[in-house]
Amino acid sequence: MNLSKSAIYPIRCEGIDLEEVLQNFPCQIKAFPCKYLGLPVSTRCLRRIEVQPLFHKIAVAARLPAWKGKLLNRAGWLTLVKSVLAAVPIYFLTVFPLKKWALKKIDRLRRAFLWRGTEEARGDYCLVNWKKVMLPKEMGGLEYWI
Repeated sequence: MNLSKSAIYPIRCEGIDLEEVLQNFPCQIKAFPCKYLGLPVSTRCLRRIEVQPLFHKIAVAARLPAWKGKLLNRAGWLTLVKSVLAAVPIYFLTVFPLKKWALKKIDRLRRAFLWRGTEEARGDYCLVNWKKVMLPKEMGGLEYWI
């Protein structure tokens, strides 16, 4: 174990002499909130500002240079959406349940990428209703959400 990279984040340790307890474990003592494996960790519900990096990662993954986008057909765009833009939030969702506003924003980013290849799309570019796209293939959708 690399003690220079290790840290202790005590929870509910009021009235305990941490210096005495941790005398044989020489590493930094830090406080929450923190990051662990790239995910924000906190003792309370996540705020909007703490979820914002997830949206940024999705938006960055959705940006393709214009010449690459022109080389893809609709099936290529769909494959990118299913493999990349659905995978980015899944890692985050394995730890944290997201509120409805956050799920809607993620869907808005993925929808815009599928129809326009950009971060924003209006309804005039959509070829199919988004609710229909999210249905399984057996029900006429594109089996979009994993």
